[in-house]
Amino acid sequence: IGTVAAGAASRVKLGFTGEHRQRSVLKAVGLPVDAPDANVDAVWAMMGRDKKRDAEGLRMVLLRVFDSPELVHADDATVQAAFDAIGLN
Repeated sequence: IGTVAAGAASRVKLGFTGEHRQRSVLKAVGLPVDAPDANVDAVWAMMGRDKKRDAEGLRMVLLRVFDSPELVHADDATVQAAFDAIGLN
């Protein structure tokens, strides 16, 4: 589920174009691709304690292309896109 969320965040932040392919592959091997029943407030709270957070805010490992992960700061719009992609509202 986190990979799907990161794919959407990657599209917003870095222009990643493999989001749909990524979701299809994960779904094809039987992995979950959404979390509509998760508690959004609890997820925000956990993200506030994430080990990748620094003084500037939340950092996420995102993709520009499939084989090129980058650690970048994520703004609220990027995180919201990630939440939307997994049905977390």
